Amino acid sequence: MYQIKISKFEGPLDLLLKLIEKEQLDITEISLANITGEFLGYLEKQNEIDPHELIDFLEVMVRLLLLKSYLLVPQAEVEKDDLVDRLKIYRHYWLISKEIWKIFSDSKFGFVREKIHYHLLRSSYKIKIDSKSLERAFKNFLVRLPIPEEKIILRKRNISLKEKIAELINLLNEHPEINLNAIFVSKGRTERVFIFLAVLDLLKERKVLVRQDKLFGQIILQKYVE
Repeated sequence: MYQIKISKFEGPLDLLLKLIEKEQLDITEISLANITGEFLGYLEKQNEIDPHELIDFLEVMVRLLLLKSYLLVPQAEVEKDDLVDRLKIYRHYWLISKEIWKIFSDSKFGFVREKIHYHLLRSSYKIKIDSKSLERAFKNFLVRLPIPEEKIILRKRNISLKEKIAELINLLNEHPEINLNAIFVSKGRTERVFIFLAVLDLLKERKVLVRQDKLFGQIILQKYVE
């Protein structure tokens, strides 16, 4: 696990999460931006990036973001059932993150690009990721995220992962391909998370293909056909 060094803590990132979950550290005193910046600096120095290490980092950061968001929401606005639902959503995301690594390990997953036919990766395929390209992609993703306000206002709207999966399937049944970026534009932060989880679920079940014609280009979903 990646080692971090910030003003309030030094050690493995997963240990930081455990201490916060046990309330031995105050997450409001931890700068997630500093942790992310330090990790990007670490990536820049690497010739090759271990996908497993990257997935572990993203998984822990999502958990830290969730924990910190709960503290920013006034307690009177958080209903017990809503909190339970959110924890269930997190658990589902955690399980999916493990499935992502299994897919990489089994080498039975691939992305389609223009003029290249979809094919399954052979088991002997070794994943190599250029650190500069990965750093640029990760920074580009962070820049596109909206900056949260100090106070988060929850709007009562029930959103389910099952609902988003069904919506994506319906869209793919009506259109040969859909632009994921265009869908995100009109959606709120929470709904984007559900859509992202739905895409991961469909990828895991081998029901969709993902295409990106150029670096930082539009992300296109296509229905998988045997």
